[in-house]
Amino acid sequence: MKKKPDRNETRERLNSLVEGSSRGGYTLSAATAEPLKRRLRGLWEVREHTLGGDNYLSRFVARSLKGVRMANAEYRAEYEFRESICLKRVEILGSIPAGTEDAEYRYRLRVASTWDLDGPGLLAIRAELGYQCTELGGTTAIVKDLDDPPAPVSVSFRFDGDTLVLEEGDDIKRLERVR
Repeated sequence: MKKKPDRNETRERLNSLVEGSSRGGYTLSAATAEPLKRRLRGLWEVREHTLGGDNYLSRFVARSLKGVRMANAEYRAEYEFRESICLKRVEILGSIPAGTEDAEYRYRLRVASTWDLDGPGLLAIRAELGYQCTELGGTTAIVKDLDDPPAPVSVSFRFDGDTLVLEEGDDIKRLERVR
């Protein structure tokens, strides 16, 4: 007698059949897609952000400041899903040693992306324009514009009660609706 595949094996087989954004030539029906899009639209604030299981802010400080201590570190991020545009705003604040005193540190990221559903739990997101800015002591230190728009990325999403969970590999964000 042939063994019935378990749920994970079945999911893996289905995923292998529909790899890529084409989803095997099928798209979501309007009856399925529109309620999902409606539920996503609005302003969402990131309440928890982990990268590889670590707190994102800690990873950011370690990577960006290369061992420099940051006091009073704060992380704020929000996503605003509109009809087909998503505005991402990130801000990291704190103070770092600068000579005999501490200097205010401020990092800002702003990105405008196009988005669409790529399946019932999958978003296709393409950054169209954006910039990063780092300020130290109120003075702009670095500004970098988004290079040529990269290829779209697939981001898994799900609703956990009223919380929106976005997953891109080991980058996981838990968002709460602001409006």
